[in-house]
Amino acid sequence: MSDLEKKIRIKRIRSIIISALLIIAIVFGISTLKFEQKGPETKSPKGSIANTVDKKTEEEDLTDSQSNAHNDSNTEVATNISTSKKDGTKKSTGQKNEINTKPNPGSSAEPGTKKVVEKIFVTIEIRCDEISKDTSVLENQSEEMLKHIPKDGTILKKTTVTCDKGTSVYQVLFDVCMANKIQLDSERSGMSGRYVKGINYLYEKACGTQYPYCGWMYQVNGVAPNYGCSSYRLQGNETILWYYVLTF
Repeated sequence: MSDLEKKIRIKRIRSIIISALLIIAIVFGISTLKFEQKGPETKSPKGSIANTVDKKTEEEDLTDSQSNAHNDSNTEVATNISTSKKDGTKKSTGQKNEINTKPNPGSSAEPGTKKVVEKIFVTIEIRCDEISKDTSVLENQSEEMLKHIPKDGTILKKTTVTCDKGTSVYQVLFDVCMANKIQLDSERSGMSGRYVKGINYLYEKACGTQYPYCGWMYQVNGVAPNYGCSSYRLQGNETILWYYVLTF
């Protein structure tokens, strides 16, 4: 190989090396520029302080967005988050969010409480003395009918019962008749009232045309009220008497 060829080969090698160095320099410069723009990445292992701070910041951002979304609802959420005005970073007080569970102002009952109903005692008696004294006034003189008329006029002797305060006279009558297997027949009267037609198979107008207004009446403490039995509300210690009359 001549000296000229050697010199040419050396120049080519130098050119290749210079070109490679230029390429490496350019690539290195671009990488350095990107690195400076992004800044160094800090990797923190799980459980480290940096990882904990990142998680807290994300949780606080989520809490703030939820609080703003529900700002108009009845449930008040206390986030306990303070914002630094200097550097714009958020600091958590470490307290958990709490939901307000107070009852509505319009609700009279407190949560978890039950209304206590007062119990009272009343006495009730059912009689048909006028018929038992003279059963001939009955239009139906069959044995089946007469066996329901007690000789002493007592269909139910004085009985003391327990009921809720405010119970109606009719309800007490219904309860004692069911408990003592006494037949009771009533019909609706008005919107919510009850009219007693028959007790122990002794019905109104059982005496025919001779006594066209015969039927059942009631008294409370010896006084006959001027309104229906389902409207009379008991307060306690009353004495109720149901009795059959030939005329009103």
